[in-house]
Amino acid sequence: AAQFGTHSVSLLASNVVGVATQSYDVVVAGTVPSITSDAVTNVVAEQLYSYDADATGIPSASFMLDLAPSNMTVNATNGLVEWTPSAAQFGTHSVSLLASNVVGVATQSYDVVVAGTLPVITSDAITNV
Repeated sequence: AAQFGTHSVSLLASNVVGVATQSYDVVVAGTVPSITSDAVTNVVAEQLYSYDADATGIPSASFMLDLAPSNMTVNATNGLVEWTPSAAQFGTHSVSLLASNVVGVATQSYDVVVAGTLPVITSDAITNV
């Protein structure tokens, strides 16, 4: 991947009669990214959602969110998607994750379902009336 791009090459051949040269360019092509991981599609409200996205491609892909719920983030370098949905974000949310390099773009679209939590009674019952 470090040798991606165009490289000039010159060949020189010589003997007692003379010298011959030939020059040309070698193009090392990259590959379009492909997202190879399966998205995490469920989370409980007020708990951390974490999805470590993986992508192939030469050169390495950078990640970004094209469509995401409020406060969802992605690390552009390593593809870690994180989000802590609030109780108000209960329900289904669409996400579109992009992996791109100079050759092209891959898109992974999916839904994340935010589940609520069961209510908990935290007070003691009054038993003397």
